[in-house]
Amino acid sequence: SLKEYPYPYLVEGADDPVQAMIQIPQNYNETTLKTALLLSADLGHRLPFENVEPDLKLYDANNLENENLIYIGRKTNLPKEYREKLTLEELDKLNNEVLIKEIEHPRNKDKRIMMILGESEEKMLMAVKSLFEDDLQLQNDSSVVWINDKTFVDENKDDEDEYLTFEELGYAPITLSGERFNSVKYDYRMPGNWQIKDGAQLYLRLRYADVINYDTSSVTVKMNEVPVFSKKLVKEGHRLDDFFVDIPDEIKNADTLSIEVSFTLDVPRDCASGSFDQNTWAFVSNDSYLYLPHEDRDKFDLENYPYPLIKDGELNNLKVLHDRGKFLNELSHAFGYIGHRLRNISNIEIIEEVPEKLDAGQYIYIGGASKDGFVSVFNDVIKLGYDENYETYRREHSNWVNVDNDSLGILQLTRGENYNIVSLTGLSEKPLKNASKYLSDFGFVGRLGGDVQVLYASGQNQIVHRTVEQNVIQDVKDRGDINTEALNRLSGAEIRQFLIFLGLLIFGSAIVVVLKKR
Repeated sequence: SLKEYPYPYLVEGADDPVQAMIQIPQNYNETTLKTALLLSADLGHRLPFENVEPDLKLYDANNLENENLIYIGRKTNLPKEYREKLTLEELDKLNNEVLIKEIEHPRNKDKRIMMILGESEEKMLMAVKSLFEDDLQLQNDSSVVWINDKTFVDENKDDEDEYLTFEELGYAPITLSGERFNSVKYDYRMPGNWQIKDGAQLYLRLRYADVINYDTSSVTVKMNEVPVFSKKLVKEGHRLDDFFVDIPDEIKNADTLSIEVSFTLDVPRDCASGSFDQNTWAFVSNDSYLYLPHEDRDKFDLENYPYPLIKDGELNNLKVLHDRGKFLNELSHAFGYIGHRLRNISNIEIIEEVPEKLDAGQYIYIGGASKDGFVSVFNDVIKLGYDENYETYRREHSNWVNVDNDSLGILQLTRGENYNIVSLTGLSEKPLKNASKYLSDFGFVGRLGGDVQVLYASGQNQIVHRTVEQNVIQDVKDRGDINTEALNRLSGAEIRQFLIFLGLLIFGSAIVVVLKKR
């Protein structure tokens, strides 16, 4: 049933967790694309510390991939292979309602296809929310779910962004077994635009075995390797032991908050045999939470991406400038990354017609530069802009980069009159598929900085930072070679796998050499 969602489309713990492809019809509309991107964000939301890059492709009847699929579309453009899986009653109801239905893959009985079909933009958004929100998704105890006027989705759901449970951070409940010393770590990357205020705290909810010696057993909390709290364990704690720990001032402005909870579990021993009760454990609930009261600070820097596209766990009036049919995969991957920070799903806008000017809001654009394309709308405000013919860069900026029309991508965070835009552009579209890794892969996003990033096809990158206070251009080179073909082929998880394999191979070779010498 759909209660199992996101399985089998997303498999936690797999080397490549995304086990499905998202499909939309050739003649998709804005609502269909919007639904697909929000679903990509939902998948990213579920694994906040892993690369989640769902592929998004146009449906092709001659190439129906033999894998799990998520098809998003409308009754009017439903492929024959999928239409045959619907009853006449279901087809009739699609005129007014949205259907989520899971079927067996027509070419592989071990694979599944989830269809999200409908005409109403409002109900398609509700369909994604019904999958995103656990309390709603768990009610989907059938392979067929209808979204209609009777479906209740709390649009005013007040998830206080100041409270972050360990579950929301992506952690399961943790049980530590064994005598003496055990510890567990939790990491949270602070949003770059947060200024943590006084009163920030960690709330811990624990249980532990009642066979321990309470006089000599304790728990210690470290934050960013600094001990901040210790207490003895108490007899009542085998049912519940909960307490608050203040977050020290010197840690509040750290980029990452690393929390280590360490237990010393001392067990009484039999004096004659030295044996002890081995049923010793401590449990940390993922209902534990961080309370982080904060105010926004203007930290306008790519280092804080995906801010300002997302703010306080919400999509921040986000609008997608979209060249129809282009960079669908790359947009889907970017939304997978944006989803890591999401606490709620909200609406976005898809813009396919080039406007005269950009309205208020936050924008993302991936595409080539041309005289009649989207870049022409914001070319005057981006710092590294293009000449009047869009054949090279503006003359006053030509000394920033080595101009190579076929190997350059420019990632910029730009502030307009009443809007902000994250744009990945270039004189040629081809290398932008490689450069888009900087919007979706942890290994590449971690190298971002400044408000203009020049990305070379070799994998090198150059930060060009403009200080707001002095209005001065500063060049900062931060280069690291990455093979271009590897960018094409490998996900972040695959790169890590390869490095681990390489390390084991070298280590094994060294052992063989030593044994031969002996």
